[in-house]
Amino acid sequence: MRPVLYKELKSEAVFRMEIKDFPVLIGIDSKGKSIFNRRHND
Repeated sequence: MRPVLYKELKSEAVFRMEIKDFPVLIGIDSKGKSIFNRRHND
């Protein structure tokens, strides 16, 4: 893991992580909320 943006912010920086053989699906909107908890009106 290494910082790629805003390194001066230390733990709040943007980090790049390389992970092998770990399937994951991330769904976060621009407000930091999970998109998986939403209910849609059809």
